[in-house]
Amino acid sequence: MGITRVRLEQLTGIPSIRPHLREVIATSNLPNNTAFFTLKGSYFTPDMSIDFRGQTVNSIDFISDNEVNVSVSTGATEGLFDIILNNGIEVTFKEVLLIALGEVFIPTEETITIVSGQIDTSIDGQIKVLNDNIAGIGEFFSIPIDKDFRLEWKFSESLVNTQGGVGLGSSRIDLLTQAGNKVLFRGDVYLNKLPSEIGMFLNQSTSGFGFGSNVYNSLRPPVTNHNYMFERINGILHFKINGVTKHTFTDVADSDVMKIQMSTRFLDIINIRYIELV
Repeated sequence: MGITRVRLEQLTGIPSIRPHLREVIATSNLPNNTAFFTLKGSYFTPDMSIDFRGQTVNSIDFISDNEVNVSVSTGATEGLFDIILNNGIEVTFKEVLLIALGEVFIPTEETITIVSGQIDTSIDGQIKVLNDNIAGIGEFFSIPIDKDFRLEWKFSESLVNTQGGVGLGSSRIDLLTQAGNKVLFRGDVYLNKLPSEIGMFLNQSTSGFGFGSNVYNSLRPPVTNHNYMFERINGILHFKINGVTKHTFTDVADSDVMKIQMSTRFLDIINIRYIELV
């Protein structure tokens, strides 16, 4: 006699696989606004409950087990918020919802130019290690002279990396001139064998040569635990960790259009967002 295998959901009606959220696409990220958010992922169900923390969910339109459209009224507070999905198994996706007073741009495979080396840009908002111990540089977006902005990102340990990594500059965030590639501001990662000693060094350079002056050193706790941001307000650039200003730069880039360059060798750079503030 053959063996009949019955999946858990056939007996209980509850999926045996937790929902996975891969991407959040918004028609608007503004506070105090009603917008539609498309959630893309897997193992969605027609009766799956969805909670946008700090916001009001008006309606849910199930498209498929990979896509759901959600009408949301956002609150007054800017920031990163959790999304909770429950298809019978509840999963909280931390800080995947961005509410910001500005226009949000997320780099994609189409908008990132690979300058050198090898990187994985297949997932929107991410520049990841493609091959073990091989660095790569990606470049994207122009920053207008007269625009206040935020550039946000996080670091994540790479599943590809087996080396651990040692040294300064293994991951790097640069703001440089559109014409001439002169580095104006830089955030450098220092690694000493993951996950022990990891930190961020900031540099500014009016000359554009070398690392410039080391203006902020944030060794420990590990860089993979935090949200990072370059923010320009009224022409002055600030560096923030988890929303707290850690350094205000003295250099002012008010005469050059800037662009963004991100390079990495051992860490993935995720949750990348460029926001032109209003």
